[in-house]
Amino acid sequence: MGNQAGENPKEELEHLGSQKINEAIGLLSEIVQEKKAEFSQLINEKYSNFRNIIREAAGTKEVISKMKQNMSETITSGEEKIKEISVEVNKRVHENPWLFLGIAATGAFLSGYIIRSGSRYRK
Repeated sequence: MGNQAGENPKEELEHLGSQKINEAIGLLSEIVQEKKAEFSQLINEKYSNFRNIIREAAGTKEVISKMKQNMSETITSGEEKIKEISVEVNKRVHENPWLFLGIAATGAFLSGYIIRSGSRYRK
């Protein structure tokens, strides 16, 4: 008999818990029925917002795709220009190497002079 008395409160608590859950579900169901129009309107608004976001994302994908295409065309044309310029510079350097050697030496001298004079002011 001691076991039956110990199990009864447990069963009663489980029954009471499930009864409370059923009451809560019933209450929620009543609220949903009363607010059905409001819920429907909210869902429609949220869905339309979601639809707009998807449309914007699709538009963004198209823009990104066009940007990628433009960038690749720009890079390709830039590479071609660099090749043309490097061929032209190479040709001119081979025609008059002493001029370019003098320009490089002058640039190095001026850079060293500027760096050296800047370090004088720091001391």
